[in-house]
Amino acid sequence: MTQAIIQPGALFKQIKPILDSKNTNYPTGLGIAHGTCQSVAIAGYTMGGGWGPWTRLHGMGCERLAGATIVLGDGSIRYLGTSAIYHNENSQYNDEQNNNLLWAIRGGGGLSYGIVTEFFFIPFKLPEFPTSFVIKSTDFITKIKAIDIIAAWEKVIEPHNNPHLIGTNLQVIAKGVACDEDVSDDAVLDWQFNGHFGGTRGEFEKMINDWAESVIIRINNNPYYDDAQKYVMIKDIKQEVVKILNPSNINIQTSVTVKNTQGYPFIFESWDRRLNNGLSLEVDCPAPHKLTSRMPTPKWDETSRKQLVRSLQSTLLNVNKCEPSNFSATDDKDTSIEAYITLGAISGKFYAEKQNLPEPERIKISFPYQDRAFTIQYQAWWNQSSGKYCEMSPETKEQKIPTRFHENRAQDWIETCREFHIPHTSGSFISFKDASVPTKDYFSDNYQALINTKLTSSKDEKCLLRSRKTII
Repeated sequence: MTQAIIQPGALFKQIKPILDSKNTNYPTGLGIAHGTCQSVAIAGYTMGGGWGPWTRLHGMGCERLAGATIVLGDGSIRYLGTSAIYHNENSQYNDEQNNNLLWAIRGGGGLSYGIVTEFFFIPFKLPEFPTSFVIKSTDFITKIKAIDIIAAWEKVIEPHNNPHLIGTNLQVIAKGVACDEDVSDDAVLDWQFNGHFGGTRGEFEKMINDWAESVIIRINNNPYYDDAQKYVMIKDIKQEVVKILNPSNINIQTSVTVKNTQGYPFIFESWDRRLNNGLSLEVDCPAPHKLTSRMPTPKWDETSRKQLVRSLQSTLLNVNKCEPSNFSATDDKDTSIEAYITLGAISGKFYAEKQNLPEPERIKISFPYQDRAFTIQYQAWWNQSSGKYCEMSPETKEQKIPTRFHENRAQDWIETCREFHIPHTSGSFISFKDASVPTKDYFSDNYQALINTKLTSSKDEKCLLRSRKTII
């Protein structure tokens, strides 16, 4: 069995070149699950569950974790899963305590259970014909309601739809309103549909056409539009789809084949970060941000979508409501507040097949939301005027002053989103950590079992292995 053995401090941008160099024996190369940010390290990603652009096809990143070496609170070393075989510690291979620890670090949060010194992953074959795509509302018809775009994207990711869609997320941009009365279920918001596809060009085109048809069906069924409006909108949608699928579209990138020397070409695209403030998130000094998350339950429906859309409209994001007297409309360009949600697909081929396996054959993971269709992450980002690695010039600092008038309000918007009433949501995703969310909400039905594992298996009598939002 081929394994990738990786130390916990390794960043994805360091891991990929090494994996590529080992791929000469495989026609399309091997990969491991990762997120959309190359500066994330493997440990936190895996122990948080590991959502990313491979989730629909290969599951959460922790699903591929076959073993680990871990130092417990008393200094003893345990060899979990395939680590026991690798280190010739066969007596530990199927030890009950070890199995509990391995289960816990597959999505049960970091640090609580011990210090992991190496991870053992089962890699997967990379697709032969990968396609990376981005569809933006700016390229599309602008009158489509956000709720219709969200519903059509949900149709794309249904468990038995589009098995070659490796992974996807949908970003929807929040909007400032002048007053609460302006908040509407029918809001038109900017959005971006991102994805990786591993099938043929024909299969990719079918997926995009089916997605567009889902939007058209919702338009046809909406009494809000008259027949003339429907005709124009549907005509425009069909024309835009032709443009989207044009081979010259720079937002649709297809690799004819994946060469052994190149590895997988589409790997660290910043899907879920939309920054216009000039700061990169791929360095050690990311822009300040605040976030929170929600998880839709299997009962998620149209009323849920309506409330989700309403949560994205707020007076707190109205840049004209709190400004100095000398702040002109043109200064809005320098108000570097970015507020939005990303919906990250979980449902797909992997979890549809896993649910059909006999219980003994399923990989046991502590990530509690395998039955959820997607994650909901609220984000607010703004510019940073100082820092060890991100120091700005005095001129740039002066240009960024307008942001100061809006930064606190953007953070308040995140606070309201955490408590916003959205039917059929429960729980949060630990990788989108919010200190104000109770720890139990991150681990749901597995919370007590994870506490028991901490108390009985970590050998941490003085509870030294802890931080904010560890299991204890």
